[in-house]
Amino acid sequence: MSRSTQPRPVRNRIALAAGVALAAASAGSLVGCSLGPYRTGGSQYSNDQYTYISQAHSPKTVELVDTRTGEVVWSVDVPVGQQLTFRFYENREPDNIYTPAMMRWDIYRAKQFFGRKANALLVPPAEARRIDVHVRPGPEYAPMPPAANAG
Repeated sequence: MSRSTQPRPVRNRIALAAGVALAAASAGSLVGCSLGPYRTGGSQYSNDQYTYISQAHSPKTVELVDTRTGEVVWSVDVPVGQQLTFRFYENREPDNIYTPAMMRWDIYRAKQFFGRKANALLVPPAEARRIDVHVRPGPEYAPMPPAANAG
């Protein structure tokens, strides 16, 4: 019976690192990604990130409202079968008293758990903004994929 020359704690750390690397590889590339996972209702911890999924009988329109003026400063109709994920970052522009925070956002296929948010917008601070979610009249349906034998 052969024994490893490495002490047990080192072997345990190597096994843990291999497990973490395997989990990251199975979840997709995490380089450059925001903290996830993206879930309806948020990420289940306090990071000011939100996800809304549009479904055929519940197509969503999401608005960001400046509560100081009542103005809708940003709005998006989330396509059916897709999700909107966004996250707020406070004090990105501290000298800008009206919109010091930043919102990063993107639209992904439904139930995507990680990804890079390609869009950014300066927004009101947390105490002066509200998220309104509206369900559009439905049902709406996602476009049908092209038929495999069409032509």
